Amino acid sequence: MLIRELDYLKTYGIYQTRSEVTYEVGKSGFLSHIQFDLLRVVFDPIHAGLVMRPVESQRRWRVILVDARRFLLTFDLSPGYYLLVAKLGIFNYALPIVVYDRTQAADVAVIRPVFTQWSYHWAGFYFNERQSLADRVLGTIGRLGLVGRVIEQSLRQSAYKLGLQGINFPYRSFPAHSSVNLCDFYRRNNRWDRTMWNAQLGRLEGIWCDEMLSGMPVFALLDKNDRPYHVFTDVDLHNQNKLLETYRVLIFSGQEGMTPTYYQMLQRLQATGKTSFLLWGVQGFGYRQLDYNDATGELKYICTRGRQGMWGDRLEERQPDWGDEAQIFGFHFPEPQSASWRYDTPYSRIKVHQSDHPITRMSNTAGKNYCYDIRDLKGKSHPGLTWAGGEIQQRVSQDATVIAHLDEDPEVIGIGEYRNTILFAPTYLPAFFAYQGEAHPEVAAWFIGALNYLLDRKSNCVYA
Repeated sequence: MLIRELDYLKTYGIYQTRSEVTYEVGKSGFLSHIQFDLLRVVFDPIHAGLVMRPVESQRRWRVILVDARRFLLTFDLSPGYYLLVAKLGIFNYALPIVVYDRTQAADVAVIRPVFTQWSYHWAGFYFNERQSLADRVLGTIGRLGLVGRVIEQSLRQSAYKLGLQGINFPYRSFPAHSSVNLCDFYRRNNRWDRTMWNAQLGRLEGIWCDEMLSGMPVFALLDKNDRPYHVFTDVDLHNQNKLLETYRVLIFSGQEGMTPTYYQMLQRLQATGKTSFLLWGVQGFGYRQLDYNDATGELKYICTRGRQGMWGDRLEERQPDWGDEAQIFGFHFPEPQSASWRYDTPYSRIKVHQSDHPITRMSNTAGKNYCYDIRDLKGKSHPGLTWAGGEIQQRVSQDATVIAHLDEDPEVIGIGEYRNTILFAPTYLPAFFAYQGEAHPEVAAWFIGALNYLLDRKSNCVYA
């Protein structure tokens, strides 16, 4: 079952509090049998994480069947993050619906990462496949220590030379597809089993695989703390929307890909010093160059900074036009050295480095260490800061400062500051949203502390 919004290139899934949206299903004949639910994603302090709460129907939202393939959703909702869930037998399809109130004044704007979301589409840039038994066995061997890694690499090299399918995955070239069209039906990439992160959300089709780690938390925390916000997308930065210059803080959550005009807009916003950036997400920021045509909806892959990808995949010689994203942010996602890099760096503790920094003072976490442990469905423990989507950030610019870092290497950060940017290494997110069954409320305090810190700055800083 597939569903898409007919006017997606106009809305990109972002709506006013009172809206009408027309959707289309992939095949006719079963629309009348679909059951619809509208759920709001909120932060639950009791469970110390995200929960989905049903929205009462009739008065606040309803679905109207238009014909055999189209239906109309009408709603009158308060600002927040919602999921329209369509159920047909054992199939469940979810459509993210982000609502904000343009009539309400706001100093903060959240930037939805639609470019990264569609990069993970089943026909996008990432390979859409489940690991074969042979590949899983080799991965297990590689985690048995130095000798195991040598054996794994040797076998994979041999498999690559022989052209064996299902084994040589980490050595294929990136991307899987050169472009994806945002007018298509969105299907999640099945490369990861998200049920180990959240069993309920992990079974839903139509959601970007890291949405629960980067998109949902931002809105849940802003709503929990009664912070007014407006919402834009990557497309607004790509088109250099001047409205973005009116906000004091832009919050980014998972933007790993940018276009040259997107990067130029960030440069201009940084140079004025009137706009601050709060980077919060699961992907390293801006290390992949893309091209986007907002008339046709085609998103093209151009290149990635570095020579090797996260899973050992070989990258092209061309580098992004802007060189290194650290020129703006002071930190960047370092190029992995091997397909097993996550296991080769067993950091699992966060140390507060600047106990007198306003962020740590305001959140009452100064001088503390935090050890995070993530467990999979079988109860096996994994390093809490480098596994399940955690892409660490490395200090590049000398004048970039580290507020909190991972033990053993202060250059690999938990929280960093550079000019008008606060960057949260995305490794906090798996720790925060309780995949290991423990609550870590300090992360919510750090997020709000960072937002307050950026909003409370009394003077603008202009950077050449």
